[in-house]
Amino acid sequence: RNERGLPAQGRRRLKKLAKRMWLATINIGTMTGRSRELANSLKERKVDVACVQETKWAGAKSREIGEGYKLIYHCKKTTQNGVGVVVSQWIRDTVTEVAQITGCLMSTIISMGTSTAGCPDEEKEKFCHELETHVQAIDDSENLFIGGDLNGHVGRAKDNFDCNHGGEGHGNCNEGGTWILEHAEAWDLAITNTFFKKGESHLITHYSGGQTSQIDYWMVGRQDFKMVTDTKVIPYNSIAPQHRLLVLDAKVHLVQTPARPTTKIERIKWWKLPARNDLAERFKTCTATTLGTTKPNQRFIDKQTWWWNDDVQQATKSKKDAYKTWRQTKPLKSTAKHTVATSKAAHYQDLYDQLDTPGGANKIYKLARARD
Repeated sequence: RNERGLPAQGRRRLKKLAKRMWLATINIGTMTGRSRELANSLKERKVDVACVQETKWAGAKSREIGEGYKLIYHCKKTTQNGVGVVVSQWIRDTVTEVAQITGCLMSTIISMGTSTAGCPDEEKEKFCHELETHVQAIDDSENLFIGGDLNGHVGRAKDNFDCNHGGEGHGNCNEGGTWILEHAEAWDLAITNTFFKKGESHLITHYSGGQTSQIDYWMVGRQDFKMVTDTKVIPYNSIAPQHRLLVLDAKVHLVQTPARPTTKIERIKWWKLPARNDLAERFKTCTATTLGTTKPNQRFIDKQTWWWNDDVQQATKSKKDAYKTWRQTKPLKSTAKHTVATSKAAHYQDLYDQLDTPGGANKIYKLARARD
């Protein structure tokens, strides 16, 4: 310990882990008949959290939609829009609170999905007030993500909203887009769709009657914008008839609380044996007698005996017996080869001797006729 009475290595600090997360938003039109298709698409894109608008499932419930995803939705009537949040398998257990504010607004501690598409005009002010109240209630230490169909065109031009608009949008700004930009400025949010240079197909979120527009957005607090690495539309994804899936890629810093060290399993206190020399000697003698000892000065063989069984033992014994038999027959094989070679050499030597005699020429003629 140091002078302050703390451990010499210092205090145990909280570790921040950068977890890559994919967030998505889509106006599904209706969840009826599309839940499984949505789950497959989210799994293909490795999406962790998805904001869904126009679910049109009545009630405030949660439901499994397949591939480990759970939908938490809120809607008063099936004829109204309704919103929901889809969470993946690993993140569903960390959700501690779900706030169902209105039929167009839902919040969790992770993200918030909003939608004004289809809401009556008289509810616009109420929706705006509830959204502002909820955003202001979020602590500065928490990460804020807002995603959904906001039913407005922010356009390509920044229009003096340099801190909130990146200048990489689509089309022209309209009244709804001005409303989005004004509130983004008031709440210090950045519209991530407009900060990454993309082709038109990766910016357009809505197709209708040959017309294209960008009305689905992801917004984050400007102090958290450094976590966002990309935002783009998946153009070939056609879960909904008109809208396309908008995916945000971010590196979220998760705080990991260090676990307090504890003893793992029950252990015998072998370190006390030196104090009992007599007990240690008796234990050593008993162990050597029971288990046996190895022979010194032998060639070391690394034997992995954890997979050894009777079948392996029998096969190994048969191989050794066959090897011994082969070693015993090896001298006999050498003797046979030597005998054959000796007999063959003697025969040819006798033939050569006969050819050297006066009648050897006749012998050669006989050998030639025999070969013909």
